[in-house]
Amino acid sequence: MTIAPITVRICYLYPRLLSVAGDRGNLFALMQRCAWRGIGCSVTEADAGEVPDFTQSDLILMHGGQDREMTAAAQDLAAKAGPLREAIEADAVVLAVCAGYQLLGRYYAPSEGPPIQGLGVLDAITHAGQERFIGHVAAECELSSGRHYQLAGFENHSGRTYLGSNARPLGRLLAGAGNNGEDGTEGARYREV
Repeated sequence: MTIAPITVRICYLYPRLLSVAGDRGNLFALMQRCAWRGIGCSVTEADAGEVPDFTQSDLILMHGGQDREMTAAAQDLAAKAGPLREAIEADAVVLAVCAGYQLLGRYYAPSEGPPIQGLGVLDAITHAGQERFIGHVAAECELSSGRHYQLAGFENHSGRTYLGSNARPLGRLLAGAGNNGEDGTEGARYREV
């Protein structure tokens, strides 16, 4: 019996709109890690005006952007909302950072202008802050297996994200400011998001 080669199918949302801080590096890192393990990797990009078949993806990526780009993505996301929510409820894996993370929440309130509505997949709200959090961040994460892992990264944001009662943090801070510099949380989780 021959085992078919494994291929990870990645859907990269808004590659031109939401990749302001080199977040595309997350995609490159995933592709390289697959290559090291002999795992195939295919990438479908879906920018504004394109509604991909999310059921054909193993992983959906959403990255960061400024308020203007985030507003454009939020307007376009309305057309993708139904299929994206269905994929999430069917346990699609989603990695969202920066603006992508905020767009999966209920809303982001910029320092000027009206709030930018998100999908509400995550019970979280974000408000613009005066001070930027810049530096290394580390958190201890407990995944569904019950095992604990340490996640390390870099943060550069002024947004303050607060989780509602229906959200749980991705992890507890070991270093850095995390979601808001106050409650010791980093990120948010819902199903496989």
